[in-house]
Amino acid sequence: MQSFLTSPSRPALRNGLIFGIALGIIEVLFSFISQAAALAGIGTLIAYGLYILFGFIAGLRASQLTGKTTTGVAAGVWTGLFSSLVSSLVSFVLVLVNINAIIGTFQDQARKTHQNPAVYTSQTVIEIELFVLVIVIIVALLLGLAGGAIGGAIGKNRYVPTEEYEESFFVPPLRESTASSMETPTEVTTENEAAPTEISPTEKSPLE
Repeated sequence: MQSFLTSPSRPALRNGLIFGIALGIIEVLFSFISQAAALAGIGTLIAYGLYILFGFIAGLRASQLTGKTTTGVAAGVWTGLFSSLVSSLVSFVLVLVNINAIIGTFQDQARKTHQNPAVYTSQTVIEIELFVLVIVIIVALLLGLAGGAIGGAIGKNRYVPTEEYEESFFVPPLRESTASSMETPTEVTTENEAAPTEISPTEKSPLE
């Protein structure tokens, strides 16, 4: 039985899963690099560009297998979804681990702006993080869709139809000896066996 990653069925989902997980890992690593290098706006643009690039590659590969642009679009959407889920999951876990430090940061900013710092609690921080993650997922879906549409439009022109293998059931012909043995033998009758011997009326029996 073929595995999911090698099966020719569902090329959009398969390519979206492969490139989506890879992109999600890259996005997580790039977020740490962006924060360390203080890339700010440029880092955000690069992150968005990666969604389009990987969606394009997934859509290109998927549409080559079916010859349909819609397959590439679907592959791009799956890529954006899986990648954003991976990065969002990692981001949410990091928030839970460092939630006290994040609450302290929000409270300090509230004091500087003469706001009540008590409004920032664990629940408030989690709600803010979930809202941000929903926005990230929506943006990733749209960018993946855009990349997949471009890749699908190009990939469908590279589609090469493959002939499906049809198994033929070949019945070998019977041999002459087998065929002849199955035939009913014809009865051969001699001339003497064809009719009983008749006595001519002119001839007399030797007993008479």
